[in-house]
Amino acid sequence: MLKKLRLFKDKLRFAKNKFLYDFKASAELSSFNFESIKHIVVSKMDGKLGDSQVITPFFTQIRQHFPSIKFSVLCSENIAPIYLQCLNIDRVVILPKKPQKNDIKNAVKKIMNLGHCDLLVTTEPNFRARDFILESLLKPTYTAGFEGRADCVNINLLKRNLGKHISEYFKDLLILGGIKTPDMHYLPLTTKESSEKLAFLFNGKTVYGIAPYGASKHRKLSDKTIIDICDFFLNFDANAYLCPLVAPQDRFILETLKNKYNERLIVLPEELNATDLAYAISRLKFLLSVDTANVHLACASNTSLFALYSGIDPDGIIRWGPAPWCKKAETFYKEKTLIENLDFEDFAQQLHNFIQIED
Repeated sequence: MLKKLRLFKDKLRFAKNKFLYDFKASAELSSFNFESIKHIVVSKMDGKLGDSQVITPFFTQIRQHFPSIKFSVLCSENIAPIYLQCLNIDRVVILPKKPQKNDIKNAVKKIMNLGHCDLLVTTEPNFRARDFILESLLKPTYTAGFEGRADCVNINLLKRNLGKHISEYFKDLLILGGIKTPDMHYLPLTTKESSEKLAFLFNGKTVYGIAPYGASKHRKLSDKTIIDICDFFLNFDANAYLCPLVAPQDRFILETLKNKYNERLIVLPEELNATDLAYAISRLKFLLSVDTANVHLACASNTSLFALYSGIDPDGIIRWGPAPWCKKAETFYKEKTLIENLDFEDFAQQLHNFIQIED
């Protein structure tokens, strides 16, 4: 009953925001070409790290083929270093986690100094008030996105690429704009600052990483499964070290692991930004990760990867799995089984076979 009520409220909010802010984009898709575009705005107000990694070829390929195009990015603070330090975006505006109308108005004023927005790119599949407000203020000539109910989205990447990996959405947009054979390899998000901060933890060591927790409670491995994975790594390589990749709110597991593995455990600082995490993953010999941004960071750094996914959503595995070009990745899921219900025995043999090949 509560779920139905929430869905009803979401529909009402969407209808209200669509009525207040949506508009019919008039530009024809047949006219879309990067030759005529001067200013691209990318909205990453959701703060999702995985999307920010996957979209990097969109920036690098346009910079290579159309270097005169200017980029603006609206994002939350946690992913800002990616756009400031790794991609060197012309204008980065940092917004609070829940931006209000005035926050978005001020952000638009800052980016409009670079000229009219010819193309807005958004990865938000379900527009909220903030997304509609941004659209209404920018009035972009083209909007490329995933939201199929908004009239302002005139390049529906989701509809154009059903059943494909998320990186193919941006490949499609690049080809549509005139780049015939784009290179879709991700840009590693490591920086000199992150190396100087963390290198001492990894130097001279063979390190196996485990990322046991995703954002949802259904993407969290049990304590027993985590211990079984760690034991497997140390039995496989007697000289190995373990590096758990956990968010600040999940660091409770570290005490259990410290007590069991002591000096064989590498504990990362609690305060890590996106480029720090990318650097840590780049220094791993092997990473086992649930469905989370770490999967995409591992692909970018060519780190051997074993990725666990939910067997409830096969389409999600195709869309958000390791990149199609990534040859050092293996994916596992158990039909009709959530990640939280996986036991080590479910994937032990596949993990063993894969890690032997990668060793």
